[in-house]
Amino acid sequence: MDFTYTQDQETLRQLARQVLGDHATTQRLVEAEADDERVDRTLWRALAGAGLLGVAIPAEYGGADLGLIELGILLEEVGRAVAPVPVFASLVLGALPIAQFGTAEQRRRLLPGVAGGELVLTAALSEPHNPDALQPVTRAAGDGDGWRLSGVKSFVPAAARAARIVVPAAVDGEGILLALVEPGATGVHLERIETTGREIQYRVELDAVRIAADDVLAGPERGREALIWLVDRAIASLCAMQLGVTDQALRLTAQHVSSREQFDRPLAAFQAVSQQAADAYIDVEGIRLTTAEALWRLTHGVPAADAVAVAKFWAAEAAQRVVHTAQHLHGGVGVDVSYPLHRYFLWAKQLELTLGGGTLQLLRIGELLSGAA
Repeated sequence: MDFTYTQDQETLRQLARQVLGDHATTQRLVEAEADDERVDRTLWRALAGAGLLGVAIPAEYGGADLGLIELGILLEEVGRAVAPVPVFASLVLGALPIAQFGTAEQRRRLLPGVAGGELVLTAALSEPHNPDALQPVTRAAGDGDGWRLSGVKSFVPAAARAARIVVPAAVDGEGILLALVEPGATGVHLERIETTGREIQYRVELDAVRIAADDVLAGPERGREALIWLVDRAIASLCAMQLGVTDQALRLTAQHVSSREQFDRPLAAFQAVSQQAADAYIDVEGIRLTTAEALWRLTHGVPAADAVAVAKFWAAEAAQRVVHTAQHLHGGVGVDVSYPLHRYFLWAKQLELTLGGGTLQLLRIGELLSGAA
């Protein structure tokens, strides 16, 4: 397998970095964090205007018809800028499964708006007291030609703004259903949650919510396959964002220790400092390599479950070592919550735990190795 980016992929990275760099300035981040929904709407429009929100959407629906690797490049740059925009929620959690499993009518109804930035989508993959996204506790019961959904989902990003939420639910009897739920539908209750990374997410309670037949994304006969497909890509995408977060945190640290002096010498000249920075560099490259393998395997349709779990383990455990080292090497300024580095620390912690931290990934890898999964 060759992880080398093509010229077109590098061009995509340059465009994303330019748009995010122009808009996601420190001052703009502060202003976005003061917004009620913690979203930079100006940046969102700029991403749409540059065609970046359609990177993995089919061309017939207004997208660029590229793939998961290119989407990973965009997400890495979003993480590098710690940009408060729902790219992960809308493009990964919402648009990807609709493009893959949706009907022609569902795609036509939702995907053009996502590519243009008018619509936001998301998915509800987490549940209280349930660490396994592949075994939803939320229930779906048949109701004529439709369904009724009941249960609670937690930490759903962009739920209040979303046109639809992809909701997995266990079907009474057997199977899993993936439904497209409207946040304003009768029986849907949203509770605002402020997360570690300063992002606003939601607790979504479903009280016998009626799902019409045309809002079923994947029925019981293929719902489990669709959920595994979505969760694998969601985890790999989180790893791509974590790569951007840790890479930039390390770069900020390198700049600091190269310019800050003690005893008339740059901090970087001290062996203890350089050794810690070198260890952090190895961790970042570990995240880079494992993420690249996971994205490559998913893109090429080869078995990827173990690669995804390994990538998430690195994105959880190694990332924490990187941002802790970054804070330590910044000295007193590293614990200043108004200093730019602090956002990277918060994002790294939230990305570490989303859809399972290091321990859960090790258990998953053990199951795969034993053949129990």
